[in-house]
Parts: sequence; C-alpha cells; structure tokens
Amino acid sequence: MVNLKETRHQLAYKYDIAAEDLDPSIIPILMAIDNMANRLEKSVDSFQHQSKQIEILMKQQAPAIYCDHPKTALILGIGKYGSIVLAISIFLSVFWMGLVMLKSNEKQFAHYKHLAKVIQFDEQSGSYFIRKEDFRKVEKGIVIK
Repeated sequence: MVNLKETRHQLAYKYDIAAEDLDPSIIPILMAIDNMANRLEKSVDSFQHQSKQIEILMKQQAPAIYCDHPKTALILGIGKYGSIVLAISIFLSVFWMGLVMLKSNEKQFAHYKHLAKVIQFDEQSGSYFIRKEDFRKVEKGIVIK
C-alpha cells in the first residue's frame, strides 16, 4: 500500500512542485512515470558504462604476429602481395567486362540512332513516315539509305 501523503511530498520535492498543487488522483500516475524515469536513467548509465568498456577494448592494440621460421615469413609475404594482385586482377576483369558490354550495346543500338534520323512524324495526321529520298524499293520490300 502506498502512503499518498508521503509520496506526494517526495514527488513535490523531487520535481520542485508545491505539494498542494499535486492532485491526489494523479499521484499513482506520477509514481509510475517516476519509476519509468528512474529505470530509464539506470539503463542509460549502464549503457554508457558498457560503451566506455567497449571503447577501451577497441583501443587496445592487437598483439604483433612474430614469424619464428623463414617459411612462415615467406607465406605471410606471399599472402599480402597475393591479395593485392588478386584485387587488381578482379578490378581489371570487371572493368574489361563492363567495357565489352558497353561497346556491344553501342553497336546493337547504333541502327536505332540512324532510324531516328530518317523516320519523321507528321503532327497533323499523327503518323510516322519516311521521305522518298531516304529509301529505295527492292523486290521484297524497301532499303533505308
């Protein structure tokens, strides 16, 4: 059971409000809000403490790797330079594939540019046409110049 008078005075002192201004009907609500605020404050403090610990651990340097045998040093050196060579070769292959795709698309759509120059649009009739100077007739159709 909650002592309303005592709680009323505690909340009034904590939040710097006159005790007479606090309505007894809202004291349980204020108590719940005060409880949540206290728990939230504790969790924020805990979070800050944990984040400081994580920062300290992240700032610690990793121990150096020592090579006791010449073979180990050779393998580590090859791994370092091998990864650089591998990254360069992957970059160049992706670049080359992109260049090939770009050039093939340019050749594929080059005839559309030519057609766009030849085909005209008549705004009055709303239809497309090709002028007589731009094509010639053959047995099975027409050839666009």
